[in-house]
Amino acid sequence: MLREIEYLKKLAENGGPEENQYEELGEMYKSLNQRRKKGMISEEEVMRIWQALPDIYCTTDTMQGYVLMKPHGYSGDFVVIERIYSGWLSPKQHLINWDRFFHCQEAPRAVVNRKKYFIDLLRSFNPTDAKREVLNIGCGPCQDIVEFLSAGDSQIFFECVDYDKDAIEYSYNKIKEKGFLNNVEFFRENAFKFKPSREYDLIWSAGLFDYLDEKTFKMLLTKMLNFVKTGGKVVIGNFSLDNPTRDYMECGNWFLYHRSPDDLIKIASECGVAPEKISVKSESLGVNLFLHISR
Repeated sequence: MLREIEYLKKLAENGGPEENQYEELGEMYKSLNQRRKKGMISEEEVMRIWQALPDIYCTTDTMQGYVLMKPHGYSGDFVVIERIYSGWLSPKQHLINWDRFFHCQEAPRAVVNRKKYFIDLLRSFNPTDAKREVLNIGCGPCQDIVEFLSAGDSQIFFECVDYDKDAIEYSYNKIKEKGFLNNVEFFRENAFKFKPSREYDLIWSAGLFDYLDEKTFKMLLTKMLNFVKTGGKVVIGNFSLDNPTRDYMECGNWFLYHRSPDDLIKIASECGVAPEKISVKSESLGVNLFLHISR
């Protein structure tokens, strides 16, 4: 482990990784994670590497440090997602290059694409139709909704559910500041316990299902299917098996259930959805998949 620590310290001494060093740094993370997966090194040993560079990895002043610290109890919290959306850089000059490396990875780029994917879905509704109703499960920072409503479309009413009270408070205040409270209602609820009072034209979940095993995925999907209007749809985001950033993420203790299109089709089929009602799409990088189920 000393080799990796010395390598990272050398990068830090020179102001963090430059673009021409990204591939080499990525290979280091890949090697670490593959050795961890094979049992050649432990989670504790990997963590000791990060602890050897506390200014970079044991701080919320960098993207990777924030993910490792998990101040809200989980890696992909609303602050991380908001920072990814905005391309946030550390306020400390000597740490900025570490954040630039983070944002250049395929996974955060796919998260930005995922936001656009949701906005495009919303825009696909005919603006001359009657008011539409959308349920957003695991809503996070709601930047996608803000951007959509800021374009002037007020024909959609959103119900936003998140278990993280800080995410709800943050998003509520953002929506209130923008003057969109007539279009959005928030629920601080466990998605499994949330009891919808209506049916929806669209049920969307960007990233929650990445954290669910197959059994739990099916439980929540089955519940959601009961609250979709005829002619409506459920769209669920899930990271693909083709995620080049996976080793970097898992070295940083950010674990997801990655799935293939066939995995998602199988899950939907086993929830009783007819094959012709199922499709799987992706954002432009192919890193984030989207399970579409029509009703």
